[in-house]
Parts: sequence; structure tokens; C-alpha cells
Amino acid sequence: MPDKQCEHKFKHISSSREEGVRPSFGMSPARDWKRTDHFYCEKCLKMDKVTQTEDGWKKKPDWF
Repeated sequence: MPDKQCEHKFKHISSSREEGVRPSFGMSPARDWKRTDHFYCEKCLKMDKVTQTEDGWKKKPDWF
């Protein structure tokens, strides 16, 4: 019997943010920006996550 495909209805659970500092060899320290959002489907309870990253030499992103 084939499994039915779920028409996912994802809900946001939580977000986590990380800001890292890399060595810069004499220049100002470079930062790395990272945000991970966690979701679950209300119908089948499947978990999913979306990760966004940005290089540290850019300004702090709006999504952070």
C-alpha cells in the first residue's frame, strides 16, 4: 500500500542565531552570521530546518 503524500502545513518552532569570529591576520576580526529556523508539519509532524549564512565581512544581515 503506497504512502499518501502530505500537503505540509509547516509551523515555526524556534530560531537559533550564531555569530562567529574568525582570525583576520592583522585586520579587524571577521564575523560569520548564521541563523537556523526550525519547523514542523501540523499534519504529519515532519521536522524541517532552514539555515541562512552570510560572510562576516558584510554588515549584519536583516534576517539576523
